[in-house]
This record gives sequence, structure tokens and C-alpha cells, in this order.
Amino acid sequence: MKYFAGIDLGGTTIKGGIVDAENRIICSKSIRTLPERGFEAVAEDIAVLFEELVKSSGLEMASIEYLGAGSPGAVDVKIGKVFFSGNLGWENAELGKYLKNRLGKDVYVGNDASCAALGEFLCLEDKSIDSMAMMTVGTGVGFGLILGGHMYSGATYGGGEFGHTTLVFAGEQCTCGKKGCIEAYASFTALIRDAFKLAEDNPDGRIAEIIKRDGTIDGKSIFEAAIAGYPDARKLTETFIEYIGAGVVNIINILDPQMIVIGGGISRSSDYFLPKLIEYARENAFCRQVKLCDIRVASKGNDAGIIGAARLGDYI
Repeated sequence: MKYFAGIDLGGTTIKGGIVDAENRIICSKSIRTLPERGFEAVAEDIAVLFEELVKSSGLEMASIEYLGAGSPGAVDVKIGKVFFSGNLGWENAELGKYLKNRLGKDVYVGNDASCAALGEFLCLEDKSIDSMAMMTVGTGVGFGLILGGHMYSGATYGGGEFGHTTLVFAGEQCTCGKKGCIEAYASFTALIRDAFKLAEDNPDGRIAEIIKRDGTIDGKSIFEAAIAGYPDARKLTETFIEYIGAGVVNIINILDPQMIVIGGGISRSSDYFLPKLIEYARENAFCRQVKLCDIRVASKGNDAGIIGAARLGDYI
């Protein structure tokens, strides 16, 4: 049996695992990232985490084929270089080189959202699927693309920043510095911003009541209120779902994949949002004369990034 190691590197948490050839995680562990300490401190923590995972799994270092890591930002998968990651504060960070020198193993580094898409793809039961897009909706909007059974990164490794394509020209301010990005409308950050605006306009509604009670609000509370039938929450979430739907329709019209997977925090409310999202896509896709692609919720959750990173070397 072959074994691989995968690291899912985020701005808050580093998650790692040992994965077997059947894409099953046999051992996992997570630690805090603390990116303010700088690149070398984080890279060393990844190396130590890898060593601890190998020890905890009962395997020998020689039993691990290679180490894969998913990092936010633009990543050259061929040399393991993170050109830029705003979440980590990195520029031109040689993560692959550092880990290879430190551990003496082959190391592959890819974009974290792309790794999550690869992890979901590898765990599909239908092995006839070879084109799949994944859109993650959480604090931001992530995106990964599988074409021909392999992860697509782009000519200069900046492909997949779908969240920073324009949805509304000169629209809401995005964290990237531009205005009108999909992320500025279809992320939980945007949903919470719009919830505060709604509370000001509708001070007697359920959203305003939650904000007054708790001093703040999150995506989970907003969707729970919508599912419970509160009109203001329903209006808010239905507009939010249409923003996500506009992104999905763009994916369909540009790429025409066999499958689109929706991941991130929104997947917890799939019974409520998924039928609405599919209906929006069906009504707004350019070619309505053919069957709509399969749109579903991610099945592997937080494990997808670890699995995809662990198998990165075989699918780039």
C-alpha cells in the first residue's frame, strides 16, 4: 500500500494527514498557523507536523511517497513557490524548496482551493467524470477546477481566482482592492455586511433582533432564521443565493463542466439553498435546451484539502 502526506495550510489553521492509495485519511492533526511570525516559522511548523503525522501513523518516513501542501494564493505547482498569499502575508515564498531540504522528500505545493477540488474529485463514485469545478462559499469565495482529470492552475499559476472576477461593475468594495468582485457579494463576509444594512432598514425584523441581542451576526444564524421562515432573513438569503447562482451560471457558460461542487460553510444549509441554486442555474444558463450539469454539495468537508494536497504529485 502506498501512503502520502497532505497539508492544508490556512491563515488560521494548518491541517495535515496521512492518506492511503484509496484516498482515505488514516491519521490527522491540526495546529495554529500564526502567520505573523513569518514564512520560516510557519514552514518549520509544517515540517514538524509532517514528522509527527508519520510517527502517529506508525509508518516509516520511507513509506511516504511524497508530501503535498495546499496554500492560499498564487502557487507555482512545478517548483512549489508561493508567489503571493494575502492570507499569509507571503511573497515569493519557497515553501516546496524549504520542505524538501528540511525533510529530504519530494514536495508538491498547490493552491488550497484547487487541492480541495482535487480531493472532492478523487472521492467521486462516478469515475467517468473528468471535468469538475468547485466553488467554496465561506469568509471568501474559493474556486478549483479539474480538467481532463487533472488540476488546472493556469499558464502563470494564477488561474482559479474566480472570486475576484467582476460580478457588478464598480460595485461593492472587495478585500482584494477591486470593486464588484463575486467575493464582495457571494461570501459570508458580504452576507453579514448586507445583514447589518437590512437591520438598519428593518429594525423590527428578525435579523435586527439577532444583532441587537448578540451584538453581531454570522452566516449560520442568518440561514437558521431563513429556514425558520422569518421574511427578512428569507429575503436576505434568497438574494445571496442568487449571487452564488450568478457565479455558478458563469462557470457553466464559460467551462461547461460535468459537475459543479459547492463547498464551504454554506454546505451546512444545503437542504435550503441547493434546490434554489439549481433552479436559478437552470433558468439562467445560456443553453437551456440541454441537461443542466450536476450541481451538488461537497461531501468531504475539511478533509478534501488534505486529500487533494496528499495526491497533488499525481494530478498536476
